[in-house]
Amino acid sequence: MTIMGNTHIIYERVIAMKEKAGSEQKVCGNCIYFFQHYVKDEDGYTATIFGHCGYPRIKIRKEKDTCSHWRAAPEET
Repeated sequence: MTIMGNTHIIYERVIAMKEKAGSEQKVCGNCIYFFQHYVKDEDGYTATIFGHCGYPRIKIRKEKDTCSHWRAAPEET
C-alpha cells in the first residue's frame, strides 16, 4: 500500500491529535458549564462555534472564549 492509500489513517490521526491538544486548553468549549449550539442541515445536526455558559448566569460564549469560572469537562468514554 502506498502513502496515498493511507491518507485516511493519517487524516484520522491528525484529527485525534488536534482534539487532544484542544482538550488541554482552558477554553469554554472544554468546560463543564458550556452548552454547544447546533443547527439542522440536510445531513442532520452540525455544531456551531457558539454555545452558552450556565454558570454563574447564562451568557453567550464561543468555543474559544475563556473565563475565570472554567472547569474541566469530564472525559468521554
